[in-house]
Amino acid sequence: MRKPLNEKGVILIVAMLFVALSFAFIAGAIKWTNNEAKLTKKRNESIKAFYAAEAGAEQALFEVRALYAGGTIPSQSALDAVSPPTISGYTFDVFNVVLNGSSFQGAITSGPYQGLQATIQPIRITSQATSTGSTQARAKVIQDVEAQFISVFQFGVFYEEDLEVEPGPTMNFAGPVHANGDIYLGAGSQLNFDSYLTSAGDIFHDRKDNPGNGANGAVLINDNNGDPQDMNQSGVWLDSTQSNWATESQTRWGGMVKSKVHGIAPLTLPIFPADPHDIIERANAGDPPQIAAAKYENKAGLKVVDGIATDGNGNPVTLAPGIVTNDLLYNYREGDWINITSIDIETLRTSGQYPANGILYVSQSGSNQAVRLVNGSQLPPNGLTVASDNSIYIQGDYNTVNKQPASIAGDAFDVLSNNWDDANSAKSLSSRRATATTINTAVMTGNTDTVASSYNGGLENLPRFLEDWSGGTTFTYSGAIVDLWNSEQATGRWFYGGNFYKAPVRNWGYDTMFSDPTNMPPGTPSVQAVQRIRWSQQ
Repeated sequence: MRKPLNEKGVILIVAMLFVALSFAFIAGAIKWTNNEAKLTKKRNESIKAFYAAEAGAEQALFEVRALYAGGTIPSQSALDAVSPPTISGYTFDVFNVVLNGSSFQGAITSGPYQGLQATIQPIRITSQATSTGSTQARAKVIQDVEAQFISVFQFGVFYEEDLEVEPGPTMNFAGPVHANGDIYLGAGSQLNFDSYLTSAGDIFHDRKDNPGNGANGAVLINDNNGDPQDMNQSGVWLDSTQSNWATESQTRWGGMVKSKVHGIAPLTLPIFPADPHDIIERANAGDPPQIAAAKYENKAGLKVVDGIATDGNGNPVTLAPGIVTNDLLYNYREGDWINITSIDIETLRTSGQYPANGILYVSQSGSNQAVRLVNGSQLPPNGLTVASDNSIYIQGDYNTVNKQPASIAGDAFDVLSNNWDDANSAKSLSSRRATATTINTAVMTGNTDTVASSYNGGLENLPRFLEDWSGGTTFTYSGAIVDLWNSEQATGRWFYGGNFYKAPVRNWGYDTMFSDPTNMPPGTPSVQAVQRIRWSQQ
C-alpha cells in the first residue's frame, strides 16, 4: 500500500510548474514584443522611405514645370539635370526624369483641360529612396505626367488676372473659361456658361469692387451632361465661401467647375515671369531669347513702325496708296483726342501686299496713339493677325466674308460700329448712334484694374464702346477673348452712360473653328501646363 504524498510537496511541485510556465510566458511575450517592435520599426521605416521617395517625385515635378515655363520642350540632357532633394537619412539610388516617347498633337484626355487640343510631351518620373540606417528600407514612386502646350485661343475666355463678369442684360458665352486669378460672377438678368469654368484662385458670386453686393440674377453653368445648373439653389449661392464648396461644386456641375482647391494651377505664357505686355511691345536688341521669340514684331511679315513700312527682314516696302492713313477721333473714356493710324484691310488685301505669313505689326510713337482696322469684312487668304503696342480699334463688320483665322493683339480693344463717324466723335452720345455690327476675331488685350469701389467694366466691357447701342442694337462677336495685361497706354477708367456709351445686346460666343489647331490665327501663342496623369508605388 503506497504512502500518501506529503501535502506540502504537492504544493511545491505546483508552484514550481507555475513559475516555469510564467517564465515561459514572459519569455514568449518578450520575444513577441521584440518581434512586433522590429516589425513596427520596419513598417515605420518603410513609410518614411515612401514619403522620401514621394518628396523626390514632387521635387522633380516642380523642376519640370519650371523647365517648361520657358515655352519649349527641354532636351533629355536638360531633364537629366533635374536633381532629387537632400533628405537626411536617405539616398536616392534610382532617380530619373525621362521623355516617355515623342511629343504629339492631340486632345487632352483627363484633367481640367480635357478635350482641348495641345502639343503633348509624355514624361516619366522615377524616384526610389533607401534609408541609410540598419533597416535599409526602400520605396519607389513612379509618376507619369504630360507637359501640355495649349494654344491660348482654345479658351473662349482666358484671363491672366481676376475675371469679373456682371452684365445687366442676359449674356451667353460658349467655350471654356479660365482665369489665373479669382473669378467673380453675377448678373442683372441671366448669365450662362456652357463649358468648363476653371480658376487658379477662388470662384465667387460677388462683386470685387463692392463685396456683398453682387447682382442676384441667375448664373447658370452647364454640368457634364450639358444641363444648366444655377449657382443659387434653395436660396444659397454655392461658391468658394461655402464650407462644402470643394465637394458640392463637383456634385452640382460634374467636374465642369474647378478652383484652386481642386488643384487648378496658373497657365503661363512662355515668357513667364516677365510681363505678358512684352509680347506686343517693340523689339529690342537686348531682349532675352524667349521674349524675343514671343514678340509679335519679330514674327511679323509686314511692319509699319512710325509710318515706315518694312518686311519681316527689315527691307523697305512701298505700300499702295490708301493702305495707311492718319486720322483723329475723340475718345470720351480716355478724355482726349486720339491719333489714329488707320489700316484699310480691303486695300491691303486687293493690293497683294498683305504679309505672307499673315502677321502685321503696327506701332506709332507718342501719346494717345491707336491703330484702326477699317473695311475689314474680308481678310487676306489664310488669315490675318494684327498686333500693336498701341490700342487697336475695329470699325464696322470684320471678317464676315469667307471667314479666315484672325486675331488682334493690342494694349486695349475698342469697337466702332458700322455707323461710326469721326466727325461726331466729340459730340454728345445722341450723335453717336450705333448700328448692328459683327466681328469675328480672337482678341488679346488688356484692361484696367478694379479698385476700391471702381469697377473696370468686367468681361462684358473688355471690348470698349464709344457709342449709344441702346434700344436693342446688337453687337455680334465670335472668337476668343484673352485678357493678359493691364493696359499701359489706354488707361481711362470705365464709365457708363453720360457721354461715354450705352451697352449693346451682346450676342457673343466662342468660335469653334479654333478647336482645330490647324485653324489658329497666325502667330498664336501657347500657355503651358504640366499635369499628373498616373501615379504608382512599387
